[in-house]
Amino acid sequence: MGYAEPDTLNAQIAYTSSDFIQKRHNVHSDLHLEYHSSINQVIEYYSKDLISITDVFEVKKGFGIVKIKPDFYYETTVQKLRHCYSSK
Repeated sequence: MGYAEPDTLNAQIAYTSSDFIQKRHNVHSDLHLEYHSSINQVIEYYSKDLISITDVFEVKKGFGIVKIKPDFYYETTVQKLRHCYSSK
């Protein structure tokens, strides 16, 4: 994905590295290697100075995933959403 910070015109390429995915989701090594190979084929087309590198040293399983206990059961939430959108 390409992006630029609001205060600059310098574009960067950001992507989710195979190391991040493997650590965050505890992905099996075969899938990790397959994704690593695939993503490297894509980013090799870009100049290295365009690629935004993220340090994954402290990433652990579940990193950044937030779980919030809902106010209602799933079925109730779906019914409320359907009712809300059907009345518009």
